[in-house]
Amino acid sequence: MKRVAVPPLGHYGPVFARGLEALGYECVNIPAATRVALEHGCAAAPEDMCLPFKLVLGVFMDGMDAGAEAIVMFDTRGTCRFRYYHELHAALLEETHRAPEVIVFTAWHGLTLIWRRGIFNALRTVAAWRFLLGLVRLIEHIEDRAWAARPCEQRRGETTAVMRACLDIAAAVSSRRELAGARRRIDTLFDGIATARDAAPPVAVTVGEIYLLTEPASNLCLDETLGTLGIEVRRAERLSTLISRVLPHNRWRRARAARQYLPVPVGGHGLSSVADAVTHARAGVDGIIHLAPFGCMPETTVRPLIRAIGDAHDVPVLTLTFDEQAAQSGLDTRLEAFADVLHERRRTLFDLARATGTAGRVHTSL
Repeated sequence: MKRVAVPPLGHYGPVFARGLEALGYECVNIPAATRVALEHGCAAAPEDMCLPFKLVLGVFMDGMDAGAEAIVMFDTRGTCRFRYYHELHAALLEETHRAPEVIVFTAWHGLTLIWRRGIFNALRTVAAWRFLLGLVRLIEHIEDRAWAARPCEQRRGETTAVMRACLDIAAAVSSRRELAGARRRIDTLFDGIATARDAAPPVAVTVGEIYLLTEPASNLCLDETLGTLGIEVRRAERLSTLISRVLPHNRWRRARAARQYLPVPVGGHGLSSVADAVTHARAGVDGIIHLAPFGCMPETTVRPLIRAIGDAHDVPVLTLTFDEQAAQSGLDTRLEAFADVLHERRRTLFDLARATGTAGRVHTSL
């Protein structure tokens, strides 16, 4: 079984580990993305490359040190320079370690890989996809429960501990039959968290480049920090939304939502960021947080558009740019100030709701 190194993928690691195991690969057991891995990637990467590129490169370097024979990378076939990252990663790894085999995944390449490895079977392939999609939903269910519970927890840190235990449960799931039982165990653990039941925390949605949204090591655990500040987080871009985007009506719906501000694509996740900002602003979220890697042109292009969306819908917008110089203290300061704005906005809404007799609808309508 060939040993492969995979990029850090937030909480979705078990999904790709199970998928690669089904194809006959073994994921190298290396720690999650760390500051040390980022430093390794920064030392080897060109200075003008974005934070996700450097972080993934550092993890690949650690994987090669741990005995990986190949690297696994993805290619969206889009207009972002991400489509060339696997070639650059391979060239840089050849300079610092050895030339790795590169396994590139696209929708078409995934099918041809299954065929070439001689394991193609229609029923088994469909069953495998159903299991992996179920695992994606399970992991996103864990995130949803954690985001809702953390702002209201009575014992600081309890939600984070429960979330880690639940992610371990998800990582141990090996078949579709086990998904329902794992979900019941996860719900039992989250139901045991002591929360302030009458709390109605402000809701902030994060939009932007999907890797920054997904990988905690790249955004300095932003979701957890917001939760401890009493903010309920919702992530606009998730793996499930990427999968659903293969359907034409979903792509059309996003383009229509963004059309007023951005009638044409600008590469990367630019159009999706605008569409997500419009959709959630109309839904009445308390705040929008736009995440972008330093130097990412698509996200830089849409930044003023997202601010215009916030102004049009009276929704506060916070823009955060990340690179290897980003510091936790600086991020915490900005998030604390933004959280204060959202809490004051929530108090104002409740005061208005009490005056008009609609207090019970303020939180549930979001």
